[in-house]
Amino acid sequence: MRIIDRYIAVTVACYVIAALFVLVILQMAFGFLDEMGDVGKGSYTAGKAAYYIAMTTPNRVYEMFPLAALIGSLLGLGAMAGSSELTIIRASGVSVYRIVFSVIKIGIILSALTFTIGEWLSPPINSFARSYRADAISERLSVTVNGSFWLKDGDRVVSVRQAISKDVLADIVIYRYSNDRQLQAIISAPKAQHSESGWVLADAAITRFNSNGVTVDKGQDYIWHGGFQPENIEVVSSRPDYLSLKKLWEYIGYQQKNGLESAKYELAFWNKLASPFSTMVMLIISIPFVFGSLRSVGTGQRLMLGIVLGIGYFLISRILSTSGVVYELNPVFCAFFPLMLFLFPGLFAIYRVE
Repeated sequence: MRIIDRYIAVTVACYVIAALFVLVILQMAFGFLDEMGDVGKGSYTAGKAAYYIAMTTPNRVYEMFPLAALIGSLLGLGAMAGSSELTIIRASGVSVYRIVFSVIKIGIILSALTFTIGEWLSPPINSFARSYRADAISERLSVTVNGSFWLKDGDRVVSVRQAISKDVLADIVIYRYSNDRQLQAIISAPKAQHSESGWVLADAAITRFNSNGVTVDKGQDYIWHGGFQPENIEVVSSRPDYLSLKKLWEYIGYQQKNGLESAKYELAFWNKLASPFSTMVMLIISIPFVFGSLRSVGTGQRLMLGIVLGIGYFLISRILSTSGVVYELNPVFCAFFPLMLFLFPGLFAIYRVE
């Protein structure tokens, strides 16, 4: 059985890698065409756009892996079925369940590879790529349309106009409140630099409100001792699904500690946990088709089937993700329901084949 396991694993893996290569190349080509609209801004040239697209390759591999697993498995097992290899394997006494187990073993390896790329390889490289692009076209990443973002840190509400880098903030305004929600002070500064003691606001203007009236002090240095760290800049300036599980978990805790909405970060966290399992599910649902009525169809039909199923899974996942945030649905349900929706029919179909 080791020889059969190895043969099935190598066949499926080769077709998955081939499908992944084609999908990523196509996505990169469309991505480059999209970037051409920004070429000419600042120092952003076509060469830099190509470099940026190349640097986002790990993230594209991570996103395309489940679809590539589905298409590759359909093509690989379909090729074996077309050449009667699967028929011969079954005639030798190997059950469908044993073939499924062989596919699952390579699926575990591919899922581990997916998790590794999504957790450790893609986030830092993608962050560097976004920073490289922003520096080239003089943009500043943020969570609002006009380039600024707001945050709450304890008794302070902070407005930041621009995140120049993870250690430097520009045009910052801090509103400090008392326990009974009375405005105590407004601190504004053109720049804030992070140091060991906290965020240092240079040349700050401090407006204090008290029972005696309003006082204004200008040209002072003010140190903001808060829980907002330089690492959080990457979070507020990046899409949640671009972040690692560790950073998502830390930022969810920060949001909840300060009574802020964290639904989209929780959903991104559980979606990243579910992603490796989606690769397994895509492999499993491909198996019944190569034993059923489609065992004699051509490669083009199998390819179309894989694309249709993959798009269906993608659409359901996106609809649930959007609905989960809007309607405050359970993030675990939103992340894993599409998997169950495809897994159980796939297992039932395998049972019917056997």
